[in-house]
Amino acid sequence: MSAGAVTPQAFFETALKGTGYCTGFANCTQAVVANEGGGGGNLANAQVWGIWSDLDSGVGCPTAGCNVVNGNVGAFNFPRSLQSTPIPSTCNAATTVGCAVAFTDGAYQNASIGFGNYNAGFVSMKMADWNGLTAQSNFTWSKALGLGSQAQSSSVLTALDPFNLKEQYGRQAWDRKFIYNVFLVYQPPFYKGQSGFLGRVLGGWTFSTIFAAGSGVPTQVGTTFGDYQGFGACDGVGCGDYDMENAVPIGPVPHVHAYNCTTAGGSCPNQTNGYPVNYFPNGVNQAMNWRNPILGLDSRDGGAGILGGLAYWNMDLSIKKSIRVAESVNLEFQGVFANVLNHNQWTDNYLGLYNTGGFGALDYLGEAEPRNMELGARVRF
Repeated sequence: MSAGAVTPQAFFETALKGTGYCTGFANCTQAVVANEGGGGGNLANAQVWGIWSDLDSGVGCPTAGCNVVNGNVGAFNFPRSLQSTPIPSTCNAATTVGCAVAFTDGAYQNASIGFGNYNAGFVSMKMADWNGLTAQSNFTWSKALGLGSQAQSSSVLTALDPFNLKEQYGRQAWDRKFIYNVFLVYQPPFYKGQSGFLGRVLGGWTFSTIFAAGSGVPTQVGTTFGDYQGFGACDGVGCGDYDMENAVPIGPVPHVHAYNCTTAGGSCPNQTNGYPVNYFPNGVNQAMNWRNPILGLDSRDGGAGILGGLAYWNMDLSIKKSIRVAESVNLEFQGVFANVLNHNQWTDNYLGLYNTGGFGALDYLGEAEPRNMELGARVRF
């Protein structure tokens, strides 16, 4: 980041005028960029709280005592309201001995406040014992918006911007646009009495299955530095280290899919870390399509996430056979197959601009376990 290429900003020119902080620079904005920018600096990492903290304590002042102005310790050229102790009367422009002032480590809000809304439409169809078939199918189309799932139980989490709660208005963490499920139970109507050998073989069967599918939940794309400071509220040390900050897409928000990086098609080129499965055909290039939020320009930050996560689907199956041994004695054999089709369902991962080499990498299976079978037998009498 070049300090000389930055246009002077009225805020910094006014706040730092006459403090000595700008000595040696063409303007005060250049001084801020030189002290707070560069690789890994507060400006590059969108660490807004870090910038205010440095200016407050005079980090970057070229001469001793330049951060004491009109009796105020700090580079800002106006009284501040967040000081927790008064400044000693001995403080002056010539010395800072004994002038250290305790300063709050951030303004944050974790009370159970805010608002949200949920709108949905659903269709349900039922069938009851039609030729041995019982079924129900449900489809829901919904939208859940709000300020996130912050609550009193989330004691270490904080609002994105406690001075403007609407900043984090967007999709709720549980928002799935589409959800579909269906279950079927089929009991063949023939040979119900299980008369004779053929009746005992062909009668007494029960087949049941459950199928569920849905679109993805919001997935966060973290900023260069992490999950906080972008809007100046939290430093991640004295308050919660997670406030749902989202990077901002530069272009259209892409759809995600679990791409296999080891296929012959050459998916996921340039990925240097993470498992060989990725949200994107090229995660490293996709990272270039996002940027840090800009304080004062970005008025909404996407809620729980701007990027939609992976869709899911799963199917379970149960087969049961009842054999009539005598008038009051039955044998039952049952097999339950969870994830009967052995479908791989990857778990959504956290994405961060601080890790472009592993951007979009998926770490593990979680939503659907590998297929497993449970066999059982019982005697009813």
